[in-house]
Amino acid sequence: MKDRVRVLDAAIKEQAGAWLRSRGFIHDGKRAFRRASLSKELIQIVEFQIGLGAVAGKFTVNLGVYWPKHTYIDNGVSPEQALPQHCLPELSQRLGKLVETPLTRFFLKLFGPRDVWWKWLFAPRDLWWRFSENESVTELAIQDAIASIAEYGLPWLERNSTELAAEGAIRALEKRKLDSNKTLGKHCRIIGSTSARVDE
Repeated sequence: MKDRVRVLDAAIKEQAGAWLRSRGFIHDGKRAFRRASLSKELIQIVEFQIGLGAVAGKFTVNLGVYWPKHTYIDNGVSPEQALPQHCLPELSQRLGKLVETPLTRFFLKLFGPRDVWWKWLFAPRDLWWRFSENESVTELAIQDAIASIAEYGLPWLERNSTELAAEGAIRALEKRKLDSNKTLGKHCRIIGSTSARVDE
């Protein structure tokens, strides 16, 4: 396990690092790259994540747009340490869920944007690349991941690096909280009603 992780980390640093640095990203020395945008008001994040359990021996790529003034988890994380998990939910994304296939393109033309019902049937759920002690295998996987970042990841980061996107993400989070509170209230009323009948 350690050998293949070492090979992967080297490929991330050398291959992905060279490509991302040429586009203004800074490597944190681990598996994340960050780039400041909009006069340094926000941070774009590309993070390589190693899988565990059923996806051991594979890696995936997470994306995020971190606004220090719109922090999702108020834990004092600095922009230099932010990861996709610290971003507003609407401003973090798994790269694989953006990658289109011939099937998704067909349904896109047929039914329209995949932010609708059919995405759960035909849109990619996730995408993991296999890596190993074999440097050639791992390097090819990194190359393929870079190609997907170029085609889908960077455009997604740019689309979501606006004040409008941040405002939309905040509204979505507030709506989710409101819906959750309504559901909780409904459950509490049902429990209360049941308790009252039992007491009778």
